[in-house]
Amino acid sequence: MGGVREPDRRNAPSCIGFGLRRQDLREKALRAARILQKLLGIDRVRIIDVEFTDDERGPVIVVTLEPHASVRSRCPHCEQRCPKYDRPNRPRQWRHLDMGGMRCFVQTSVSRIRCPEHGVVTEMVPWARPAANMTRAFDDNVAWLAAHSPATSVCEYARVAWRSVTRIVTRVVDDAVGRTDRLQGLRRLGIDEIAYRNGHRYLTVVVDHNTGRLVWAAEGHNESTLNRFFDELGEERTARLTHISADAAKWIASTVRSRAPQVKRCMDPFHVIQWMTRALDRLRSRVLSRLWGFTDQDRRPLRWALLTSRISPPRRSQSEQRSSTTETANSVEATS
Repeated sequence: MGGVREPDRRNAPSCIGFGLRRQDLREKALRAARILQKLLGIDRVRIIDVEFTDDERGPVIVVTLEPHASVRSRCPHCEQRCPKYDRPNRPRQWRHLDMGGMRCFVQTSVSRIRCPEHGVVTEMVPWARPAANMTRAFDDNVAWLAAHSPATSVCEYARVAWRSVTRIVTRVVDDAVGRTDRLQGLRRLGIDEIAYRNGHRYLTVVVDHNTGRLVWAAEGHNESTLNRFFDELGEERTARLTHISADAAKWIASTVRSRAPQVKRCMDPFHVIQWMTRALDRLRSRVLSRLWGFTDQDRRPLRWALLTSRISPPRRSQSEQRSSTTETANSVEATS
């Protein structure tokens, strides 16, 4: 054993230092993945890859995700675990919120499953609604913008077509209607009709005065349309109504009187001011005709003058203006 030499470790690689460097790099990569996942705002997924590309519309970020096993092979409608039907050859992409001014897409490979209730459907992903090619966060953002700004501005800001905005709003509204009951807790309502297309096409709308939100709308403006609202509201919730504001339409008054006789009917401020203005115009017209003998043609320019407390002389015809100008010129010549 005395002839065996101890190995020289002076030039040997530092295995301990190399291992620490690899561990540091792994921790930094995991930290970066967690930060990116926080920025995406998507849970129950694992980030596989991040790619930066360019297309004709500018730079694009593509993030490849892998959903957790707990959310795989589930129906997007009932969320039940179902057997697989087939698997596509290439991954599917969803538009996400922009990151750093660049369009962002998330992608993953999804399978089709056979649900006993809904048939063959694409399996659920935790970041998007069923049958959508945008993420849930992108849908909610565009729907909020569509409710507070014109459609052209939304399309330009989100960089999507107006048809996509319409489909997004439909998805978000359907999702909200299925989760909330807008007819719950109603006490004071406002009923009116609104024209939504040429050709005298109207919608009957019902708003909640306590929250200021639209709670019900349907096509048509007659008694049968309003009766549909009270049918959905039910007798128990109808009995809790205290006030209803509307215009003087007979179909609204008769329906409210028969379906909710206990409520206090109020006239909405717009029509009250409109009726007062019309009555004041008729009174002003009679006063002008009785005191000063103005005709209908003379009363038109005097309406706004009386409203601003400034009375202007009645408008004269062109022949009267020419004769007045001639008399003024003759008087000037005689004076000179």
